[in-house]
Amino acid sequence: MPCDSVRLNTVELDKIADHDMLEKALTARYGRVQRNGTTYVFTAYGNRVTIRDGRAESQLSTSSLQQLVGEVKQSYSSEAVKMAAKRFGWMIKPGKDAYHFQVVKS
Repeated sequence: MPCDSVRLNTVELDKIADHDMLEKALTARYGRVQRNGTTYVFTAYGNRVTIRDGRAESQLSTSSLQQLVGEVKQSYSSEAVKMAAKRFGWMIKPGKDAYHFQVVKS
């Protein structure tokens, strides 16, 4: 495959109603994120990644893009848990990294 080709992989994010939370999750995971409506552009693994209409698009290899999709889902889920914990007044006890933690009822 030529080095200038674009590989696509579906990200099941098109049903997400809270795009602000997705932006927060992407920023926490990858740093700077540019957002225009429901389109997100950021850099991961040294390559530009665009998430538009529930699809991730990049010049990353297929396996790297699949790994990135998993990371996006993990980061979004983490932000959803943190938001719910805050809403219900629960405490979050940090674990070995940002994606391992315990939610404790206060």
